[in-house]
Amino acid sequence: YGTSSAGLETGALYYLNSDGGWASASAAATGSGHTQLLGVSIGAKPAEDGMLIRGFFDVHTYYSGSFTKGAPAYIHSGSSGYVSDQAPSASDSYVRIIGYGTDTANVVYFNPDSTYVEIA
Repeated sequence: YGTSSAGLETGALYYLNSDGGWASASAAATGSGHTQLLGVSIGAKPAEDGMLIRGFFDVHTYYSGSFTKGAPAYIHSGSSGYVSDQAPSASDSYVRIIGYGTDTANVVYFNPDSTYVEIA
């Protein structure tokens, strides 16, 4: 479900905006995934290919940092659509955990927290 004004990148992190479209999530800007439904793109066309909203996913293509088993994964504040091992720390960004590393390299249990912290 949902739409997209352009093709989505398989494996990238998106949020469902108020128009019902999927847009790239980035912790650098409040309003781009801090309170919205998150999903990982399964293919370029969300209505046909689907979006993972909970489950296990290999994030190797869109992962920034060092993967650690059992550690939290966050919405990245640098590149849109990426997941990171580091919590954002810059002013005007936000911190939201999207899941945790499993015992398999680069596989995250994608289960986004519904809470976030905004950094002043």
